[in-house]
Amino acid sequence: MIYPYHAQILALFEVTNLWPLFNQWKSLVVNDLINMNQYSTQIELYDYSGYSLYHCERIPPMGDLLSTTQWYWEAGHFKKELGDIILEEVLRSNETILSKVMSMNYSQTSFGIRLLDQNSFLLNQNRIIQQRLMCESNYPELFTDAAILARASQ
Repeated sequence: MIYPYHAQILALFEVTNLWPLFNQWKSLVVNDLINMNQYSTQIELYDYSGYSLYHCERIPPMGDLLSTTQWYWEAGHFKKELGDIILEEVLRSNETILSKVMSMNYSQTSFGIRLLDQNSFLLNQNRIIQQRLMCESNYPELFTDAAILARASQ
């Protein structure tokens, strides 16, 4: 499983130029999976990274000690409720997941995608690009805050 980091971490990947390396790593994992599946039991890989409504959950403002988030403890650790959704998707029929990839009808509710080959990898990249545009439109401060964090760390 490719981890469902909060969108803040993915935005940090972008502003620190780590995004291309992250995608390259995913492509290498898919290639390794294809090679291994030629010779052994079928190994499944799901990509839960992206900018869905789960990933783009609003972060309470700094100093707000009363608000809580529904899906994440913090940007790198999701809560049990999101884990339950992941398990439900992984255990669901592979045909349902494949049809979601092939339809290219992504919304911000689309979440995990099973990566079968380089074609599904490319379709998945399209999902992430589309979701990112929606996330940035709905939550622009997430991206500006990531840029501020990155500049502050230099």
